[in-house]
Amino acid sequence: MRVKQDEVDVEKMQVYLDLYPLEDQEYLPPSLHVMILDEDSASVIEAKAKNDSTKVERRRWGAF
Repeated sequence: MRVKQDEVDVEKMQVYLDLYPLEDQEYLPPSLHVMILDEDSASVIEAKAKNDSTKVERRRWGAF
């Protein structure tokens, strides 16, 4: 996960979430469910792997 603050509007951020299987695995676990929460426990980014997911990528930009 990477987080980058906007240079002009410091209230805004870019959030990057990239998930890949371990080196000895071909796929992500099929039950993988990841949530990034803000300080109020609201979901900012949510990602779920499918049965044959080799990666999951999510991007979000805004004020959180």
